[in-house]
Amino acid sequence: MIAAQNKKFMEETMSKKRFGVLLSLAAALILSLSLLTGMLLFARAEGIDAARTNFGFVAVTSADPQGETDKQSVAFVINTNLGENSFNVGSPSTDKVTYTKASGGTRTLKNISYVFDDAVSKLVFAFNEDTVTDGAVVYEVGDTLKIASGFTFKNWDGGDLGIATAKDVTITYTADGWSGDLVSDKVTGAAVSNGDFKTHTINSGNCIIVDFNLTNVAGKGALCDKESGWYATFGNKPQVIFNKIAKYIQLTNGNEVNAFTRIAINNGKIAVTDTIVQEGAVLILRKGLPVYEVGHIDEALNSDYCLGINNYHPVMILQKDLVFQFEGNKWNAVENFATSAEFTNTQAELNSVCVGNYVPLKWKINEGAVEPMPAFTSSDPAIATVDETGVVHGVKEGTVTITAHFLNVSAQIEITVNAESAIKGFTFEIKGAAVKDGKQYLVEYTDRAFDAAFAASRLNATIEYENGTFGDTFDVTAAMISDSKLDLTKEGVSAITVTKDDVSCDVPVYVYEVTKVDALAPDKVVSWGDFLDLWFTDVIDGNESALVETIDFRQKPEYGIDNTIATLRDPATGAGASYELYTIGQVSEKQCILAFNNYKATEPEKFPVGGVLTLNENFRFYRYVDETWIASYKFDGPVSYVWDGAAWQNYVADADDFELAKTELVVPKGASFSPDVKLLPEGSFATLSMTSSAADIVAVEGGKLVAKNVGNAEITLKLGDKTKVLKVNVKAPDSVSLVVANDRTFYVAQNGTFDVSKVKVQIDYGDGFLSDEIALTDATAVFTLDTASAGRKNVEIECTLKVNGVDIEAKVTVSVDVQPVVETYPDNLTCNDDNAWSGTTILIYFQKTFPNQANVYPKDLTEEEGKTITDFVTYTREGATVTVDNPGYLTNMLAFTPKIDGVAITEYKTGDTITLKKGLCFYKWFGETDGTNTPKGDGDFVKVGEIKYDVVIRYNAQGKFAWNIAPADGRVLEEIVEVGLGETHASNVETIPSYATNGEWFFTEENDKIAKVNANGLISGKGIGETTVTATLKTSDGTIVKTVTYKVKVTDAVAGLKLTSDKAIRLDLGAELDVASLIEKFGLKGTVVLASGAEGDSVDLTKARVTGYDADTSGEQTLTFRLTVDGKSVTGTIAIQVGKAGGCGSSVAAVSSAAAALLLGAAAIVLLKKKKA
Repeated sequence: MIAAQNKKFMEETMSKKRFGVLLSLAAALILSLSLLTGMLLFARAEGIDAARTNFGFVAVTSADPQGETDKQSVAFVINTNLGENSFNVGSPSTDKVTYTKASGGTRTLKNISYVFDDAVSKLVFAFNEDTVTDGAVVYEVGDTLKIASGFTFKNWDGGDLGIATAKDVTITYTADGWSGDLVSDKVTGAAVSNGDFKTHTINSGNCIIVDFNLTNVAGKGALCDKESGWYATFGNKPQVIFNKIAKYIQLTNGNEVNAFTRIAINNGKIAVTDTIVQEGAVLILRKGLPVYEVGHIDEALNSDYCLGINNYHPVMILQKDLVFQFEGNKWNAVENFATSAEFTNTQAELNSVCVGNYVPLKWKINEGAVEPMPAFTSSDPAIATVDETGVVHGVKEGTVTITAHFLNVSAQIEITVNAESAIKGFTFEIKGAAVKDGKQYLVEYTDRAFDAAFAASRLNATIEYENGTFGDTFDVTAAMISDSKLDLTKEGVSAITVTKDDVSCDVPVYVYEVTKVDALAPDKVVSWGDFLDLWFTDVIDGNESALVETIDFRQKPEYGIDNTIATLRDPATGAGASYELYTIGQVSEKQCILAFNNYKATEPEKFPVGGVLTLNENFRFYRYVDETWIASYKFDGPVSYVWDGAAWQNYVADADDFELAKTELVVPKGASFSPDVKLLPEGSFATLSMTSSAADIVAVEGGKLVAKNVGNAEITLKLGDKTKVLKVNVKAPDSVSLVVANDRTFYVAQNGTFDVSKVKVQIDYGDGFLSDEIALTDATAVFTLDTASAGRKNVEIECTLKVNGVDIEAKVTVSVDVQPVVETYPDNLTCNDDNAWSGTTILIYFQKTFPNQANVYPKDLTEEEGKTITDFVTYTREGATVTVDNPGYLTNMLAFTPKIDGVAITEYKTGDTITLKKGLCFYKWFGETDGTNTPKGDGDFVKVGEIKYDVVIRYNAQGKFAWNIAPADGRVLEEIVEVGLGETHASNVETIPSYATNGEWFFTEENDKIAKVNANGLISGKGIGETTVTATLKTSDGTIVKTVTYKVKVTDAVAGLKLTSDKAIRLDLGAELDVASLIEKFGLKGTVVLASGAEGDSVDLTKARVTGYDADTSGEQTLTFRLTVDGKSVTGTIAIQVGKAGGCGSSVAAVSSAAAALLLGAAAIVLLKKKKA
């Protein structure tokens, strides 16, 4: 292990053009968890035929003949695997083998042997004249070996193998060894891409796929694993093949080196599964890499594994190293190797090398070069060793030279190993660690006793020296652990202590408390895809947001999860099928999902009625918290549910007996019925088996009884070892009628077509007996429905059916709701930049115009309807082909994932463009949903919305997706606008669509002395008269969309009131204000004042609302009169005098006509400079 500080040294050596952390030649490709993209394309010549139709030689190689060692002889890799046991072949066609020496003469064939060498089948040729030097036969440059067509041989037991070469093969010995023109010699390059890769039945995601352009490779697709899995019982051959392939692959991906654990094979390609490829990743395919055709997989074991080694047939052996680098979302071939290299460790780092510790070397190569990991050698491994990653390990005191061998150059450094440094302590690698504030913690719980052995299984420790370097890594054992500091009584930070060789160090522990909650109601046991979904919504407080994480815990013991936390089983009287829990996960903070072998929640009909789900005593809802799986919730004991055939119910007991309500039954011919059975104990569920003594009278169909013909039959019902008999007498029906079986409201789109096949009817024979449901068809149903107008309508359907040879004509009535199709437009967007639950899935919201509450995908619709979604959403990026993966509606959101070469885009580029094309349709589900918004049961998918204009959403330089909805048209609202002088009128133009983002109107007036229009379209009356306004709608780039004109007529409008009186108005203190009296006594008058200043008609002031009068206050007061004239509220004022009765006062004139108070009713107008077209 390289501890944190050593790892930091290595990270510092990385650059965009470097491989970064060093690669192990014996490791393999890469496994991770997310998505990126890429593909290398080379000039693809015609495919290289690698068919195994005929026996043939794949590549020339060397191997020891059977039964001999240190005698590497010329050999051929053959495309037929004859098993692991080596043997001298029987009766070879010696006349077909010719060895010609370059110096003249020949060699005489001694024998040919079959060997299975390093997981590859070979034929080894030995000659009498062979001589051996340094463990290998000596050949001369220019020697040739020819195997003529028709060459054959027999099996180890003399049996005929039925194989023979179809063409001549000649190889020549050169300074670099034997070479020829075999299949493998024709492979000079490869295409490397990222994407999904399917073997036989399993589709693996996020793979690095290598395609050697081989054709006619048949066989089966298969998986190979680094660690032997469930199939170990049958042999570890998939692991053997993994190791064979992996040792010829080098991959550096970020800080990870060969982190993959699975390789897939199919169609002449190999792939590494579950890989996140980072920019700058480097892949090296080494000479010797094999490609296999798999002849058989063990389908009987429901797997994509080939467990027999003799089914791996080599079809190609790579003859040269190939190097690729991932840059700009694609894999590129690399040829610019280093011309210079040097080590760059500081002297302090070199001086830190001591006995027992590990120090990573750092180096650099010339700028712009790309190199695979160099091979490292030590001049004296007894003093210091160096591993394949360039980490030096001090063995004993002394001085050594370390050499890094690059492809064309090398670098050297001299290192002195000092005496062992004092041990400071340990650093720990914690498997399944919780991470809080960047610090790792061992996970423990308040409700579990501390298990030292389990804790030890999650810990590796590395010695840390006083000089800051690190030494050997060791596995912690239970005996090393003390829990004296561990506090399991409360949630929070605690510790355990690890002691080895008198050195002790604390391991940080975070103790979690598991919250006890009430058992779930059975209706909260739902489904999520093929998973069972336990929905804790009623027992856990707080909000809920989507957060999908899963884990196959079988290979992850560090989380403490095992398959006993939940069990799924058949009923006690069932077949006893096995359903093993293997994956758990979460959909949200409140939804726990469980996956069982041989169970699919999407196929509920395959799970038997009476099957039981038990959440056992040790069940926990594990949530992905603090970067690990934490047990968060538990129940107060085991909880069980039973399947009733349609939903989960609370489990009472397994049914072990039953009672018949009636043992004899009379039924009408044609009826479909189930016996009235009471299962015991009460509350139990099961399916009884039924057999009929006369299937032509009463047949058992789909779990029901169907009365076929008049007569008698005995039905035998059985549950386990309990049996009962029901006697059935079938009679002719007295009368029949027709009823709607699924009597609900049916929904259809406006101008759409009603699918009458959704209507299911039953024949009613009376006495509660019905036929099976019958779906109507266009041939059996006649109706009239006008969908041009929206609304709910009753539709009468005339049905003509023929059942059991009887013609039935009847009418039924159903309710059909015709839904309007509205113009739909987006109002928000979420993408990967937002760190939202949706991740790389882009969500475009339509909250205002698409009130859908279910998840709707194209697969739910007809093919034609589905295309109105899939064909109308695009994502474009310059220089790349982007696919829009899995578009659909998550309630009111359009969801899709943009991918390049099958890998999701995680980083957006300026100019990336999403286009929602005109015609994109929106479909709403009318029916029930489960807890995950998935439609269930009977219902309708109905088109309720459509995008009428293209919506363009572009990623800008500010790192945001911005809407761009161009105006498509514009129109005038009124042909003639009337506005009063000095008044304003709202804009008279409208942009189509109204939600366009970049359209702007520009206005010009024929006579701006009459009317002016500002930049916002506001019309102001300036002078009495009529003029024409021209309005031009333009896009942001100046393109004219529409030009329209309209008239503006400015009139002399009412502006206010003028109040006068014949004499001064004086009222007594305390007197009531009476307008009629003021008119009569003082000659009060009111006249309309127009905007031009002219006076208009007189008004009736008795209808005015008067304010400003205070009867209890003496002195001058101002009365305000408010009236509505020509639909406009106007006011005027007049001064009055209030005093004591009989008192004297000044003779105050009211208001002369010249000085009368005038208040204009028009609001203040701010005129803005208008824009000119």
